[in-house]
Amino acid sequence: MKGLNTLFLETLNKKFPNKSELAERLADLLNTDKTSIYRRLREEVRFSVDEVGMIARHFGLSLDEITDNIREKDYRTVKLELPNITDQDGILYDLLEEHLFCSEKFLSGEDSELGAALGVLNRAFFLSYDNLARFFLFKWGRYYTDLDEYRRFETVQVAEPLKALQERERTNLMQFKRTFYIWDVQIIPNLVRDIKYYESISLISRAETQLIKEDLFVMLDDLEKRVANGKYPETGNRFEFYTASMNIHTSHAYMHSEDNWVYYLSAFVVRSMFTQDPELCRDMKNRINSQKASSILISESGEKERLYFFNKQRQVIDTL
Repeated sequence: MKGLNTLFLETLNKKFPNKSELAERLADLLNTDKTSIYRRLREEVRFSVDEVGMIARHFGLSLDEITDNIREKDYRTVKLELPNITDQDGILYDLLEEHLFCSEKFLSGEDSELGAALGVLNRAFFLSYDNLARFFLFKWGRYYTDLDEYRRFETVQVAEPLKALQERERTNLMQFKRTFYIWDVQIIPNLVRDIKYYESISLISRAETQLIKEDLFVMLDDLEKRVANGKYPETGNRFEFYTASMNIHTSHAYMHSEDNWVYYLSAFVVRSMFTQDPELCRDMKNRINSQKASSILISESGEKERLYFFNKQRQVIDTL
């Protein structure tokens, strides 16, 4: 059985295949000479506990994942990251932009793909509609921050820096060569129920509810056109849309392009936990795709089912 030091070195070598680059980075980080580093890389000398911790923290390595290989168990540990996008003063736009910049590396590959199974309305669908985007920001801010601006819907405004980032994200999403979504048919009914609840406790006025309602109708009109054509009209990239025959209890998605992977697990309305572990991402891609077997494809084909689905959603929205 391999020891922890050996497994730690294997993980480092996977992240930095160029040994000279790895040695230089480690020498700078540990403030030591390359000769000492090369002795550690040849396992003539072991890394100290402090050095292992410093390296793991600096390069984003999960020691839990590394030690998985020396444990006897039937499960594996996965590191999920949750971007911190707020502080006591509000939204941290620099961190949002940094995260968005990292996701843009997926857009250049000819095999770029985005797939998702959704139990709630995803950012890809509400970013283009001001009042709908405000509602999701309000809902998130009310429960996950202590800021006064999120106490009532009328005080929530999407600031210009956030609007710019949302538009950039919306544009990016259309650049994937292939996109598919599997929708839980209860997404709109559950959203309408949430809106009615907030109106019933006077956190959203009747007039504001009607503004959100108008956005929902426009969103459905735009979505129906995209689904009927089976592509984004702006880019011509493929767009597939499925309706699930069973409930989707957890919204999750993956992005893949060449050797780049990321898997998102929805948890906090407008934020998602994510991992870039390739093995897990491939596994979750297969799980998400497997849900197509119990879902109905209504993009391009399935006209009868498509008309029924969108008419049903409009009837639900009309109850607002």
